[in-house]
This record gives sequence, C-alpha cells and structure tokens, in this order.
Amino acid sequence: MNKNKRLIEKNKHHISWKNHGIDQYISVALREYLKKINKKNIDKSINTFNKAVQAFGGSMDSITKELSSDIKKSNRTSKVMEKKNKDNLEKLWGKRK
Repeated sequence: MNKNKRLIEKNKHHISWKNHGIDQYISVALREYLKKINKKNIDKSINTFNKAVQAFGGSMDSITKELSSDIKKSNRTSKVMEKKNKDNLEKLWGKRK
C-alpha cells in the first residue's frame, strides 16, 4: 500500500508540473538557449570571416605595391633604353633635321 501511495503522489506531482506549464517553460528556455548558441556561433563566424577578408586585403595591398614598383622600375628602364637607342641611332645616322 505504501508503494502505491508513493506512485499516486508521484503522478500527482507530475500532473501538477504539467498544470503549471513547466514543460512549456522548459521548451521556451531551451529554444532561447539554442538561439544564444547560434548567435555566438554566427558572431565567431563573422569575426573569423572579417579577419580573413582583412588578411586578404593586406595581401592584395602588398601585391599591388610590388607590381606598382615593378612597373615604375620597368618604365624607368624603358626610358633609359629609349634614350640609349636614340643616341646610338644618332651616332649611326647622324642627327635628324
């Protein structure tokens, strides 16, 4: 009889929780917790992506500067070569009138 009484009390207690909306409270709390976890993951993902974009931008700046300096160097070299070629042609053919 004592065992049955405990079962009845346990069932009453379980029913009482349902009557107070505990299962709904747990469901809502769980959903809110999952939303927070997803926000944290999204924030981490955005931060990681932002760092990757900044690193890529830094690399592109470096490449652009390197190419720009190569172009400037090439332009200087071509101007020097153009002057030498002109001088050599003048030596061979004389100055143009």
